[in-house]
Amino acid sequence: MFISLFHYNRLNLNILIAFIALFVFSSAWSQHRGDDLAFQGISEIRDYDVKAIAMGNAFTSMSGELASLYYNPAGLSAIENFAFSVSVNNYGKKWHENQEYRPNRLFVTLPFYLEGLYTPDPANIDPLTGLPIWDDELAIDTSYQVRLPDTGLEPFSGEAADWVQEKNGFALNSIAIAYPFRVMNKKMTISAAYKNDFNVLDFDRNDTYLDPHLGYTRYNMPERVTGLDTVRVDWYRFLRQRTGDLQSGRIGFGLAFSKRLHLGMGLNLLRGESEDRQYLNKYGYFDLADQNSFRFGFDSLKTQYSGSSTFSAISATIGGIYNFDDFSIGINILLPRTISREWEYTQTITDSAGSAVTTTSGEDKAKLPAQYSLGFHLTPTSSFLFSFDYQFTHYSASEFEFADNHTDTTHNAWMDQHILRFGAGVKLSSALTLMAGYQYLPQTFLPDGSAFKDRGPAANSYSMGLSLELFDMGRLDVAYEIRRLKYYDQYMSNINYNVINLDNLSIGYTYIF
Repeated sequence: MFISLFHYNRLNLNILIAFIALFVFSSAWSQHRGDDLAFQGISEIRDYDVKAIAMGNAFTSMSGELASLYYNPAGLSAIENFAFSVSVNNYGKKWHENQEYRPNRLFVTLPFYLEGLYTPDPANIDPLTGLPIWDDELAIDTSYQVRLPDTGLEPFSGEAADWVQEKNGFALNSIAIAYPFRVMNKKMTISAAYKNDFNVLDFDRNDTYLDPHLGYTRYNMPERVTGLDTVRVDWYRFLRQRTGDLQSGRIGFGLAFSKRLHLGMGLNLLRGESEDRQYLNKYGYFDLADQNSFRFGFDSLKTQYSGSSTFSAISATIGGIYNFDDFSIGINILLPRTISREWEYTQTITDSAGSAVTTTSGEDKAKLPAQYSLGFHLTPTSSFLFSFDYQFTHYSASEFEFADNHTDTTHNAWMDQHILRFGAGVKLSSALTLMAGYQYLPQTFLPDGSAFKDRGPAANSYSMGLSLELFDMGRLDVAYEIRRLKYYDQYMSNINYNVINLDNLSIGYTYIF
């Protein structure tokens, strides 16, 4: 990217970002309180091509590449000879979260418990009532030890995080072929690909899942009681994880309708499975009373789900590209589609009396609206290339159908999706091309307590790569992408600082016969 900005500074990236400020990338759920298993992780299924990654996936108006099968099948019609490609991918993904609880004028010392600054003693039981001792009575005991909080740490940093989760993997990414031919003097190309969408990764953890929530009305914040009454707040530790392998088969067709106008269509079949697990393990409870009094007691109730989900979907794409002498414009439409999830889980509930095991199953559906992509690319000289993509999906119109026994009562509506992509390339020689890209990628979820109710937090993606012609031996493409997302959920009682990082190295080989 540094080369493109140096030689073409009029395309100032900051101006582009400021011009289009409401962009959403993936259909994901935030980490906030903790959402039940549904379609999490499916948002990471991307039609990645190595060369396209290097250029920020700004490929809607590009022609003559096998990547057109994924971004706009109209570009397939510019492929001159039978072509074959294969790619592999190595990725690393990391999640971490820092929850900071804040004292206020009510229950001033309660955040010490939730922050882990004070660890209660299970022996703190009133012998007369058999109930936990009130916190203000513990405070006069010298055994009530509270450590100092960590200071001087940036709240989004890994050093400040309460927990860190990592996942790494390496796998075959895709195999694709394209075959050009002519019918009635019209140039056509048919293409097919197999993709192993292995990077189905979802992780969410919340060590202070409160029910009802102390500082947020959406989660039934408890009302203050008076007199001798108490209200109970249960403290759970929540964890949700999904890993899986989804495969897709895609076919595409491109037609050179005229010298300048190219048209295309594509069909994609997605299917695969994931292993899912979710824990809601009760750590204890707070009894809140009038006059800022509370007591804490331990509990051992555990609710665990484990099992699998089977996903399936069929989607269709239509697109077109119009070519000028040194400028092209492309349009691609992903038609409305439905993703189905058939799931079967074993539920295990464990308390002091033992365990109870049951099996549950069902089918959920996500009906997603059409997705529109508009792209431009400019070649001011034979050595330089600039590309720009804008993508919109009216995700707020999505419809979800959950099984009758689906337990998520706080399912969030999705935000509309606006994506901006920018790519550039410079040809240093007849064999070597350097590329770079940038994507501004706000999410479709809305964090708890967000001041903006119509947009999600933004991830930033930076990529770079190279394309090396091996002459009679084909072409080697290499791309490296780093993606960073950080956001916070804000409540009257606490702030959750969340960070998700993704590093992605892709290598592809293309041979043109």
